[in-house]
Amino acid sequence: MTDHDRLPLAQYLAEVRPFRIYDGTNETHKWAMARRASSRREREIADQSRPS
Repeated sequence: MTDHDRLPLAQYLAEVRPFRIYDGTNETHKWAMARRASSRREREIADQSRPS
């Protein structure tokens, strides 16, 4: 273990790396959230345009 490995930031990065690999990139999450929001909005618009 080097001195750099003992630094708090190095420890933090080593601990969170598996989560970043598992979760994917931020960009992937942004696209997934945008798709969900778009689908939800399309359903809301479709529901509003149906006659009551």
